Amino acid sequence: MKITLLLIICSQVAGTCLEPYEWPDQFNTQYDCLMFGYEESLKKMTEIGRTDVNQYNMFLLSSIALHRILFDIVAEMCYSNIISPQ
Repeated sequence: MKITLLLIICSQVAGTCLEPYEWPDQFNTQYDCLMFGYEESLKKMTEIGRTDVNQYNMFLLSSIALHRILFDIVAEMCYSNIISPQ
């Protein structure tokens, strides 16, 4: 079974998330997908930079999806503001 990585950038200040980005490559194992997601999350937060991350209280969600099931759940949560500022 192939596993899909989803990356979602959110801002607690704005109380919103960007549309989930579905990584173009799929993974054979959950471990490989998770490790790659953590590495890409670190790269993206470094690219955005300390100033913007702190100013906008940004965070990045990385999730895995088996046949896109989780994609729909996470997107709905994000847009329903279930994922809300603390």
